[in-house]
Amino acid sequence: MALMRLEKIIKRFGTGTNQTMALNQIDLTIEAGQFIGLTGPSGSGKTTLLTIMGSLQGPTSGQIFFNDNEISQLNEKQRSKLRFNDFGFILQGANLVPFLTVNEQFQLVDRLRQKEGPQTAEQLLTTLGVWEQRYQYPASLSGGQRQRVAIARALYGQPALIFADEPTASLDSKRALQVAQQLADITKQTGQTIVMVSHDERVLAYTDQQYMMRDGQLT
Repeated sequence: MALMRLEKIIKRFGTGTNQTMALNQIDLTIEAGQFIGLTGPSGSGKTTLLTIMGSLQGPTSGQIFFNDNEISQLNEKQRSKLRFNDFGFILQGANLVPFLTVNEQFQLVDRLRQKEGPQTAEQLLTTLGVWEQRYQYPASLSGGQRQRVAIARALYGQPALIFADEPTASLDSKRALQVAQQLADITKQTGQTIVMVSHDERVLAYTDQQYMMRDGQLT
């Protein structure tokens, strides 16, 4: 059974003569434990596809199945529950809570989930090289440090499916390759699945399978 399956996904923006076809008849099957790379020119639809897969927005038409349950027509409350319990997100803006220290970001997740993750915050932050910054607030971190904390937070709790939008864009080359290696190792060690948008061929080399987006179509 596929972890996620997309069937004939179409996404349009605008109306009438101003309408834009962002995604055109996308079919995609993702198995558990895969590290999937999405690449392509700017404006080709990569991020739109990622956000639809993550239930951050809905398609204009088509069906999305997660664990064989259709999720494309869920209401906002149901989508929110799905995102919180089953999905993890690594976005370019880091999206850390500004008034919480690094440690407190993970304590908040524990309280909301009412359980601790299988990996400790210390393990994840140490692996990503930001354990020493655990008492700092996001504003006092560098862009690369904030992104590494965001990656650790997304992995915390071991969500089944992680969506990563240019997760290494703000990192130097050495750290970017280390993070790519860690993401690849995670899929093999835990069976988690990662779908990553990236332009960096060196990072994409760590993925199990790559797809090219062009003009709203997937190849």
